[in-house]
Amino acid sequence: MRYISLLLGFTLFACGSGEGTGKEGPGDEPECTSPADCLDADEVCNPFTQTCDSNVSCDPSGSALDQCNEAAYCTASGVCRPGTTGTPCAQDENCAGAATCQPLTESCGCSEEEVELLLKPAEIMLVTDYSGSMSSSNRLESQRTAINDLLAAQGADKHFGLLMFPGPNESGCGVEDPQVLPGPNTAQAIQTAMASVGAHGSTPLVPAIEKVVSTDALSLSETGSKVMVVTSDGDPSCADQSIGFQLVQQLQADGVLTFAVVIDNGNVTFMDQLAANGGTGSAFLTSNPAQLATAFSQIASSVASCTFDLPYEPEPGAEIILTVDGVVIPPAVGATPMQGWRLNDQGNGRIEVEVIGPDCDFVQSGVELTTKLLYGCGIDPG
Repeated sequence: MRYISLLLGFTLFACGSGEGTGKEGPGDEPECTSPADCLDADEVCNPFTQTCDSNVSCDPSGSALDQCNEAAYCTASGVCRPGTTGTPCAQDENCAGAATCQPLTESCGCSEEEVELLLKPAEIMLVTDYSGSMSSSNRLESQRTAINDLLAAQGADKHFGLLMFPGPNESGCGVEDPQVLPGPNTAQAIQTAMASVGAHGSTPLVPAIEKVVSTDALSLSETGSKVMVVTSDGDPSCADQSIGFQLVQQLQADGVLTFAVVIDNGNVTFMDQLAANGGTGSAFLTSNPAQLATAFSQIASSVASCTFDLPYEPEPGAEIILTVDGVVIPPAVGATPMQGWRLNDQGNGRIEVEVIGPDCDFVQSGVELTTKLLYGCGIDPG
């Protein structure tokens, strides 16, 4: 079983044994008895010299109590550090003040509980070509089969939607609202919608993208992984192609990636530019049903949702530590981080944890995710 641990806590002076007294002491009086007596945040009370020291070496496989003194632990790099909220522990003596070693998280704190973090599924909007040219070379049936196989292979972590162009009840350049909006258990609705429509009309690909944007089909106000997959076998008509490039570029700025899939003799130049502006590099080129199915599978595999709903809003000032299988995931740094985790405030007390980059891949490799919350002294879990 894989575990995702979310640790929340305060580092409060009220939880400890009082303010540090510094490095003072008359005569041969010991300079310290615990890290609380030391001013530097990295210092422990050296058990051999009873002086405040930030360079006490230790063996991580040995007893921290023997090597680092009370209220301290041994880091993986072999240096003693104070045992504060969220630091690892083997026994209560490794923790400062009123904190104790919590058994679920094996970390210093005053209380803990096991809760469920709810995974927010990725949203994938399939924008598919139903123009008249799709009747050639069995293209439309190949597209239907590839999408049906895609839906059957995916789990609850991905929500699919469908927009066909032209619309089922339109001719020429007409485009309707999405036939199916992304949501749970939409496979049957998508299959039914596709089965009842044949190839017809022009290729209003750009108006179809405009419709995805105007109807907010991908819920841009919400966070989470969002993807648009556009398929086409021909040259887009009915609108200036440059508008499509601008639209997908704006979608990318809003966190939506656009994948482009060329079927047989589609406009490769246009679709490559669409993918580039949409943040996915270049289009998938397919010339047979197997390649089309592979393209859909590769796209779906690259879309990982790593956004989780917290059960309630953390207390103000809480220190948060996220671990996966005991491995600490550091907080994300900067406005556009490449890895780590960050909190997204959705308002009305709704807080999400988003894991980014390679750390997301690490989380996704698990099958069952269990979350543990650790609280520092002075926090009431409620």
